[in-house]
Amino acid sequence: TLTSLSNQKNDTALDSYQQLQLLIATRAAFKKRILSIKLDKLKEKKLVMAIENLFDRAILYLYKQAEIKKIKNESRDQSLIDDLKLVKNELQKQLNSTYQIIKNLPIGLAGCDSELDVILWNLTAVNLTGYRHTDIIGEKVLKIFSIPSQKVISNQLSREGNRFKRMKLNIQTKDGGKFSAYVSINSLPAEVKQKIYYIINFVDVSKDEKLQAQIEKIEQLGAIARLSDAIMHDVRNPINSLSLNIDVLTQILLKKSSAEKGVVDIIEKINRQISNLTENLNHYIGYSRITELQLEILDIRKPINELILDIRQQISGKEININYHQPEKQLMIRGDWYQLVRVLRNLIANAIDAIEDSGKIDVFVRKKNKNINIIIIDDGHGINSDNLEHIFKPYFTDKEKGTGLGLFIVREIVRAHGGKIYCSSKEDHGTRFTISLPAKID
Repeated sequence: TLTSLSNQKNDTALDSYQQLQLLIATRAAFKKRILSIKLDKLKEKKLVMAIENLFDRAILYLYKQAEIKKIKNESRDQSLIDDLKLVKNELQKQLNSTYQIIKNLPIGLAGCDSELDVILWNLTAVNLTGYRHTDIIGEKVLKIFSIPSQKVISNQLSREGNRFKRMKLNIQTKDGGKFSAYVSINSLPAEVKQKIYYIINFVDVSKDEKLQAQIEKIEQLGAIARLSDAIMHDVRNPINSLSLNIDVLTQILLKKSSAEKGVVDIIEKINRQISNLTENLNHYIGYSRITELQLEILDIRKPINELILDIRQQISGKEININYHQPEKQLMIRGDWYQLVRVLRNLIANAIDAIEDSGKIDVFVRKKNKNINIIIIDDGHGINSDNLEHIFKPYFTDKEKGTGLGLFIVREIVRAHGGKIYCSSKEDHGTRFTISLPAKID
């Protein structure tokens, strides 16, 4: 019985500890039974001792088997624990990677529950809308959309299906701004829905729209410019010839003592009109070529200094001081100096016109971040606040003999260099123009 009990397989027998307990209990019962019997013969006593020895050997064997099995179980359990820890660590790494991907996606992403309350809000969504996590978590996601866009989303969600077509909607930022965005909404499958029910992602396309509009504008202006250039050359040639003939006629009339003064005056008026027309044509031709830049790398400090010295000589009879604050370090740009001279001459000429009797003009050149800023400040009569927003529009002027193209051409030249121009002014307190051009980075 003991041998049979010890040799049974684990899947059908008692486990080692149960066998051990049963064997110890059997030995105790055997011992108790033997003690109640009087053994007289030596042979009987030896038999009892042999049986007790057999019990002890069996108990020792089962004890060893139980300990071995215990060690094996503990080893298997530890191995299983180690495997589970490894799986857990890998899953945690994948979860962290997924979170970082979602967090740094170049598109705005919002996770919402079935009521469209925001649960997840990534960093791009913060940057695009201005709504921080504390502003939006738990709030309705519809608050970031314009009212017409909210209606479009509501209509889409009322339909059946897990995926909705991409929509072009308007998103309102926290500071009251607005931008166009492509918006996609996905409803998660039922087997993976937990807290998050909808995934909404959006991408800002307003810059693309502006860029496309600018490209189209440049193409249109280019076509108009090429046509205008051809027409203006055809017009300017006969005007030049007419101007020369009028000069000759004037000289002939002046030599004749009998020439009537009125005739000479009329010819002079015609000549002045031709001069004005020629100047305007030169403006138009110059405009048609403002995007044809001959770019070179140059340190802008010295050319500006030479230009200002030249302008100082031209206005030497006026009580106007032009102060150039030249920086010590090099300020390198990639530009067309011929076109930039046109910009600076125009702005300084406007500053001179704005100063009636006496005054000063300050010119600064500074590096700010990745840009070179050229600043021109005068203490003239300033610009009317109503006119300030229109000064860069073509044909807008507050001068009696102005063409309204000067500042428009200035802005287009600056833009052709990849730069920007700003103006601030206060009536009777002067004007400040700032030209910001990309610095040449080594």
